[in-house]
Amino acid sequence: MRTGKPEEVIAQLVAEVSANSVHITLETTPFGRRRDERVREALGETPLIATGSPYAIGPGTIFNGGGDPYKVFTPFSKAWRAHGWPRPAEVPADLSWHGGVDSEQLPAAPDLPEGMTVDEVSEAAAHARWEEFAGESVADYKDQRDRPSTDGTSRLSAQLKYGTIHPRTLLADLEGREGDGIFTFVSELAWREFYADVLWHNPLRPGQTSGRVWPRCLTTIPMTTQTRPT
Repeated sequence: MRTGKPEEVIAQLVAEVSANSVHITLETTPFGRRRDERVREALGETPLIATGSPYAIGPGTIFNGGGDPYKVFTPFSKAWRAHGWPRPAEVPADLSWHGGVDSEQLPAAPDLPEGMTVDEVSEAAAHARWEEFAGESVADYKDQRDRPSTDGTSRLSAQLKYGTIHPRTLLADLEGREGDGIFTFVSELAWREFYADVLWHNPLRPGQTSGRVWPRCLTTIPMTTQTRPT
């Protein structure tokens, strides 16, 4: 782990290990695309190769019959399901890792208020949580997901965000299973992909806002602003 400007840190690391290429997951957000372009320029003749994305179907892939991107979720979701997605990639059996690279220490865990816990974000934790949810709760997802008093969601939003589990893994495990809960859960994954697709086609420039002001919302249950639960 190293901190600093990506275009400086990665270029330095490439020089240290004499790398002949750099491989990354395709970034689809405006900020990430600008950052990766700076890294690409800093690497010069060393290629920056983007492979895959954090989505079952990469943003910018699905279009309507007229060749335009979808602006409404329902027709997008139908086209998304009809398009299909590849199965998860197999893990190579002959991986070799470069050792002896200097790294900074991970920061200390923050002190949390008494009674507060935070889910671990790791590949092992993500797969353990998915196995638990897919085996016990996904069938009731349609009815339980919007009830704050129940543990009715997958709690995988952070894991999907940071790539500790891939949506194709979830979809592959649900293949062949039926029911309202499973259909709804897959629809929520489609919502995640729809938002990414809209942002891909409509990136905001630095300092630009959408011009939309959200009205103040009052509720009897304290909540924080967040993306749609999965």
